[in-house]
Amino acid sequence: DAHVDIGKANPLDTTPYAPVPDDLAFIMYTSGSTGLPKGVMLTHKNFMGLVASIFTQRVVNPEPTDTFIAYLPLAHILELIVETCAITAGACIAYAHPRTLTPASPYMDKANSDNCDLLTVRPSLMVAVPAILETIKSGLQTKVANMEGLLGSLVRGAIAKAQNQE
Repeated sequence: DAHVDIGKANPLDTTPYAPVPDDLAFIMYTSGSTGLPKGVMLTHKNFMGLVASIFTQRVVNPEPTDTFIAYLPLAHILELIVETCAITAGACIAYAHPRTLTPASPYMDKANSDNCDLLTVRPSLMVAVPAILETIKSGLQTKVANMEGLLGSLVRGAIAKAQNQE
């Protein structure tokens, strides 16, 4: 076959290459939320520095018994770093989707909402970004505002009291 002959005539050097700290590891693109997306070049040293800082500062401290629920895009730097930390620690990673994460997620069947990712996986480790937290906060505020009767009054009173103690 001609393709086999071409391959034999042009052997590839398959010697493993160990990267050095200043070698480019990947290009991470910004979301473009403040303008055009930009490619940020990260070296192995940059990336491992980020991973080490997560462990050192105990921002995320995964253990081999942990299950990390990953729902952010892998192209998100926080997701990539925390997944690397989880793998390094020997933790389990469960991949999920933001639209099936909680019982109130938009693509969840309301009749079977216990089948959402969080209740199925029951993770011990999860990270979030401000946009996700704002969505959760907004959803909770709407639910509380729509609560009726004694329960609604009690919940709103408890929230008001907690906010006044801050």
